[in-house]
Amino acid sequence: LYEQCMDLQLFLRDTEQADNWMVKQNTFLEAADLGDSLDSVEALIKKHDDFLKSLTAHEEKINALDEFARKLVESGHYAAEEIEQRRVAFLDRRRRLMERARSRAAMLADASSYQQFTVDYDDTKFWIVERLKISLDENYHELTNLSGKQQQHRNFEREIAANQERVQELAVKAERLLAPVMVEEKDDSGETVQRERYHYAAQDIAAKAAEIAGLWTQLTAALANKASKLEDALAEQAYNREVEDVELWLGEIEKALAVEDYGRDLNAVRHLLQKQTAVEAEVAARGAAVNEIISRSAEFTERKHFHAEAIAAKKSALVKRLNAIKVSRRF
Repeated sequence: LYEQCMDLQLFLRDTEQADNWMVKQNTFLEAADLGDSLDSVEALIKKHDDFLKSLTAHEEKINALDEFARKLVESGHYAAEEIEQRRVAFLDRRRRLMERARSRAAMLADASSYQQFTVDYDDTKFWIVERLKISLDENYHELTNLSGKQQQHRNFEREIAANQERVQELAVKAERLLAPVMVEEKDDSGETVQRERYHYAAQDIAAKAAEIAGLWTQLTAALANKASKLEDALAEQAYNREVEDVELWLGEIEKALAVEDYGRDLNAVRHLLQKQTAVEAEVAARGAAVNEIISRSAEFTERKHFHAEAIAAKKSALVKRLNAIKVSRRF
């Protein structure tokens, strides 16, 4: 009986020590800090790895205590029922401690992947925003060196296309982090059950992924718009050259018609009539070019060219001068 009393006291002492030890370990696991950077997360993971090593080292003591309790119960100890209850209780506490440790390890792994995703997100967002600023530059308003600007834009488009995979990889990382993970746990009855575990920062990850997708859409749209505007600028430049040619011609006609010479004799009058006929023929021939300018001006207005008003004003001024010539000489 004394020997059984001694065994019971030894068992109670060891279970109390084990319980105190597990309370300390649970206190360690109560830390909610998951780090706010890759370095801080790595430091927490190293600390948790050391913690897991201490759990593994203590596993032998728990197993030995379990074996000791089993032998006492099997030998018919007078306190077998109490011993068994205590054995089941500390084994359950150990199980829950190990589950919390594994859960903490999984959370830290999630924290590491999240911080890496955040770094990639920050880099990608900065890159897109900087390129978006360039693509929104309205340098096409200045109709100078348009060929050079167009070549520069083509090079810029190639740079964007080369980095598309980078954006896609970030989207894939987000999908992986947002996908649920199946984990096994034991319920209160000790039965193993499976449940889905979602990333603790799923909402923020989804928001960041959506933001990058939106910025990328803005960038590609801005690129297409810039390319279109440069084409419009080239078209306007060609239009302006045509207008300038007609304006130069009109200036010559206006200058010729401004001369008040009606001839001093029959031959002079005939010569002037021949010149008049030639001018009339030239004005008629130029009518097609002017009609083309009018038509192109309407097209620029229809597609809402960024200089539509200036283009329409040039057309109106040109038509007004031509009509003035026709009225003055009744062409």
